Amino acid sequence: MSTRNVGIEDARKRLGDLVTAAQQGVDVILTRNGRPVARLIPIPYDEPADES
Repeated sequence: MSTRNVGIEDARKRLGDLVTAAQQGVDVILTRNGRPVARLIPIPYDEPADES
């Protein structure tokens, strides 16, 4: 599995592409000021969606 570190500002512009990458197995780490703060992970399709 590959890993992609992306700054928050860049992620705002490319969110759709980053979600697609996560769905394809890329480990997407969001960073703020160069430090990891969040990770995008895919949700398996067999789990029901949370309808809050």
